[in-house]
Amino acid sequence: MKKLLLVIIGICVLEIGCRGGAVLQERHGEDQKSREQPREPSAVAVMESGQPEISGDFERKTKIGVADILIPESRCLAATPFMASDMEHILEDDSELERVEGSEGANGRYIYWRGSGIEYVTYSTGNDLLGIILNHDSYSLANGIQTGMAESELLQTGYPFDKYENAEDSGPGAVIFGSGLLRDEERPLNTTDYDSIYAYAGTVSAEEVHAYGIREDTCYSIVLLIKDGVVNKVILDMPAAG
Repeated sequence: MKKLLLVIIGICVLEIGCRGGAVLQERHGEDQKSREQPREPSAVAVMESGQPEISGDFERKTKIGVADILIPESRCLAATPFMASDMEHILEDDSELERVEGSEGANGRYIYWRGSGIEYVTYSTGNDLLGIILNHDSYSLANGIQTGMAESELLQTGYPFDKYENAEDSGPGAVIFGSGLLRDEERPLNTTDYDSIYAYAGTVSAEEVHAYGIREDTCYSIVLLIKDGVVNKVILDMPAAG
């Protein structure tokens, strides 16, 4: 009887030991799998080139369209992009704009029409808008970009801006910063204190040409001047016109 009892106890102990070993082995396997599992990428990563790359929860966008650069706070520019508008309609809406002359360009002298938080740019030889300068958060682009936005917020939008420390004359910078508007003595690179620049250049699609009445060969750029980690100025331009 005692021998039988000892045999039963031995079997139970052996079974418990086997179960415990199986559990430990399973946990070890889970821990190993967890260590081998790649970590989720951070929301904002940096590519080898030094340019911001959006990953994780934020989707990297490939284009900033014409609909993105409409200005909701402007009655004239809420549905019509600046490159399809003119000062005649702007002045009908706001006749109190201050007119300031810039330097002489290939097509005439730049004229800056200053409003509260916004400036409209034309040539002295015509009424067509060549650019827009937003310098206060009372105005914004339709995609939400505006002055006062933190650089970290800008990165999280996923918009495909290139970052520059200064105006460059190679690659996309040759088009963007070759603009007469940006290099004009009166505005805006020469009169603004900035640490870095985020810039984007785009062309209109066939659908946008039809929808907004824009010329097919239109090129537009968005230039953001960054100071102390904050967007200081938003500039819309047509580089080819400069």
